[in-house]
Amino acid sequence: MTNVFDLIEEFYTQDEEWNSVLQQACAEDFLRYKTWQGAKDGELVKIWDYITVLCIYLGNSENFLGDMSREDFIDCVGWCCRNVSGFPATESNIAHFLDVMQEFYAYMKKKRIITRDNAPAEAKAKLLVDGKLQIVGKDGSFLPGNDRYNLYSTPDLPTKVYLNIGERMQNLLDDVQSYYTQKQFRRDLERADFLFGGIFQNGTVQEKPGTEEYSQTFWDYFLFDYRLLEDDKTPLQHYRDVICRDASEMDTSVDILNELIKAKLVL
Repeated sequence: MTNVFDLIEEFYTQDEEWNSVLQQACAEDFLRYKTWQGAKDGELVKIWDYITVLCIYLGNSENFLGDMSREDFIDCVGWCCRNVSGFPATESNIAHFLDVMQEFYAYMKKKRIITRDNAPAEAKAKLLVDGKLQIVGKDGSFLPGNDRYNLYSTPDLPTKVYLNIGERMQNLLDDVQSYYTQKQFRRDLERADFLFGGIFQNGTVQEKPGTEEYSQTFWDYFLFDYRLLEDDKTPLQHYRDVICRDASEMDTSVDILNELIKAKLVL
């Protein structure tokens, strides 16, 4: 299980400017407080993910941590649903996020880091009425009749943000590779190996057969460029359409697969 304090350290090491948004010590102290309360590793990571999301929003908006109002948190929720992969516009996710923010803000007020702490709870009361999502649509945009939020909304990013992208992408690629080692894809793997051998013989691939580097290059070719006998799709396209067809469009795996499918493999 990933250690949440390693994630925090990595976040601030990559860009020390995040300290101007939220001090690293404050984030660590709150997670220690949750640890002492008995929160398990998975819960701690989820809490840190939500705090990370808040930091990313603040870093792209004109708002400051201690000045966030009810309306700012409503904008934050909509923005995160549109711009952060794995942050779906569902009642459960938004309620959980705002509950964590309320507890975090109450903690910071107690430590005299901020002076008011009621904005997340006020935003939750406005966004979730009788447990049903209001104001924000399923794609994160503001519903008709709520145009005033668009006037002051934080601009969207050119591409989505992925939390812990390296680990998540590697886990996904491991799952995809394991899927294609099944017996039903044996003919495809043999055919791909033959075709890839032809590429190798033409001098395009520099790695030596039998090495780990060669195996990795083969799998890159197979997943990105090879066309399956069954449907003439690349293995990545097939996996997304067949294995992930019932997943939410906001699912991180689907988002990552869509970005990988757009990529061009260079051998």
